[in-house]
Amino acid sequence: MNLYEGLRLGLIEIRSHKLRAFLTLSGIAIGITSVIAMTGILSAVQGNMREGVARVGLGRLFVTSRPTLDHSHRSKGLLYEDALAIRERFPEARAVSPVVGSQLPVFYRDFRAKIEVSGISTDWAKLDWNYRVRGRFLNAADLREYAKVCVLIKRSKKKHEDQLDRDDPVAPLFKRYDPLHKSIRIGGTSFLVVGVLEELETDADMDVGDRDAAIFVPITSYQKRLSLESKQIHIVNVDSGTQESSYALAKQVFAFLKRRHRGVEDFQVMNIVEFMGPFMAWLNIATLIIGAVGAIALFAGGVGIMNISLASVNARIKEIGIRKSVGAKEKDIRRQFLLEATVLSALGGVVGVAVGGGICFLVKTFAKMSVSLSPFAVGTALAVSVLIGLAFSWYPARRAARLDPIEALRYE
Repeated sequence: MNLYEGLRLGLIEIRSHKLRAFLTLSGIAIGITSVIAMTGILSAVQGNMREGVARVGLGRLFVTSRPTLDHSHRSKGLLYEDALAIRERFPEARAVSPVVGSQLPVFYRDFRAKIEVSGISTDWAKLDWNYRVRGRFLNAADLREYAKVCVLIKRSKKKHEDQLDRDDPVAPLFKRYDPLHKSIRIGGTSFLVVGVLEELETDADMDVGDRDAAIFVPITSYQKRLSLESKQIHIVNVDSGTQESSYALAKQVFAFLKRRHRGVEDFQVMNIVEFMGPFMAWLNIATLIIGAVGAIALFAGGVGIMNISLASVNARIKEIGIRKSVGAKEKDIRRQFLLEATVLSALGGVVGVAVGGGICFLVKTFAKMSVSLSPFAVGTALAVSVLIGLAFSWYPARRAARLDPIEALRYE
């Protein structure tokens, strides 16, 4: 019996028992569906994360404040002056960018909203830049003179407009007005809009850099005019230039700040790898969980195939005896049952890939998430489904091939 004849007989057997075939391939289909859908989503998340990290830079350090049990008041916390000291002490650093911010009421004509306002320095422009400027950006004179100027961020229109309006409170302002060179009120102070940063479109949904702020002001102006209660800052972004130099610079910055803070460790210094560590751990755990769920479903599907194959052998003992009595060899019987189970498993794989791909499409369409479904993942899923069919049907096929033809003909 050749391969074509075996496939033909296998398809006839599947058509003869449609319900049984459907229930059998469902287990394989569910496993492949879960693997394909989650692989597509997680692959996109990983790709976006890599793109975001690459844009931020592998040499990035994050100096952030942290709570401490020290109540001696020897340290005033992480300050703008610390950032200036780091800039002076480590001139080789590509950028030293302090950031502080909070949500503040913003008014312009009939527009009013609570918006995240950040105080930054000019070095912010050296980090994670993904904008086109209308007007100008903040300069050294603005910081030196505590200037009442600001820069607005206009988000990319690549996202669905409803979602953009919901995520970006400044979007309604740009829809009705062009605020460039106009005065807006932030809190109780008027600021002149000297520039608009128009965000460039990118395929990445994930950004490692600062993506919350919608208005930038000079950090000196923020501390003098908008933040009268505390002079502490949230973070100092330091760019060493390369990942290799970031480790040594992180240790040096930590030791330098510890001396400035009189031994109080009310801050922490992390490089980009450490900063992304918790998310990477979550992603790895999620991958393991999805893999385990898929493996369990595929194993259950394989057990179903074995069960159905054994039932098929028992139901066709007489047929096997007749075929062997007219000259069919053991390998012919074995091949027939292997092909039947493999075709059934492969059909389950095709159904799983189709359903998993459909889930990815729905997630991309309605959840506005990037989904990456590679041909390699699809090919691997189909190959796994075929291998499961072969592996779990081997014993039933071997049992059928070894039946004694005389005993099989006597079977009722």
